[in-house]
Amino acid sequence: MVGDDAFCDPSVPTSCVKGQAVQNGNGVKTGNCVKSLHPIPGKPHTNYTCEIEAWCPVEYDSTEFKGPLLREAENFTLLVKNFIQFPKFGKTRRNILDSVNNETYLKSCHYSADSDPYCPIFQLGYIAEQSNVNFAHIAEQGGVIGVMIKWDCNLDFDIEYCRPQYSFSRLDSDDVKVAVGWNFRFSKEYRENGTISRDLYKAFGILFVFSVQGTAGKFSAMPLAINIGSGVALLGLATLFCDFLILHIVPQKMYYTQKKYLRVVGASSAERSAESTDEQVLVE
Repeated sequence: MVGDDAFCDPSVPTSCVKGQAVQNGNGVKTGNCVKSLHPIPGKPHTNYTCEIEAWCPVEYDSTEFKGPLLREAENFTLLVKNFIQFPKFGKTRRNILDSVNNETYLKSCHYSADSDPYCPIFQLGYIAEQSNVNFAHIAEQGGVIGVMIKWDCNLDFDIEYCRPQYSFSRLDSDDVKVAVGWNFRFSKEYRENGTISRDLYKAFGILFVFSVQGTAGKFSAMPLAINIGSGVALLGLATLFCDFLILHIVPQKMYYTQKKYLRVVGASSAERSAESTDEQVLVE
């Protein structure tokens, strides 16, 4: 047990609080301050430490074996079952397509973005390759890989054309020095000869995080009518805005005003018609 919170003073009854966990230790304090069997180097005056209740021996967190733990899993396969629902259209779809829903196909196919993009069975080595990950690296310390399933469906066509697209990426990193990869501990407790014992395991693995997103659309006359009406209204406003900008804002506004309007005084109808051509006529 190490750390300043492990030291205690036997003359102070409250220096060791019963039930309090030692932050850098392996158990909880019993409330007793005992003489240390191993004096702290550099602190000869510190000969007492808080007694703790813990499993013994403590965990020996060291990897004694050599080589990747999960190397043989590179050719293992993973069957992915995914369902997506579009409640507005009353449609439900799954990634095991009806057109390939037979046992013979599923027993022999392996997903490939090029040759078999709709097979729901994935080789772990292929997933690592598509994630730009060397499988040997994650086979040693574990890793976290994200699998994105994307549905983009046009329901104006048959539902059979609504098919998933897959993409892969690694979510953790090899660049960190602490808590590399993905691993966890679990224990099994039992009683042997009247003594409570436990076996502590540290497991390494590959964690897959699945993310599903989907969009679906279908033709509707109402949105089309709204969009057409909005477009017509915007075109009318555009004409008014351009006229206002040219006649009142730009530096050459007087020039454009003269060209837009032709002022005539006392001219006959025939003369005005001959002079106006395509210009608008403003009679004073």
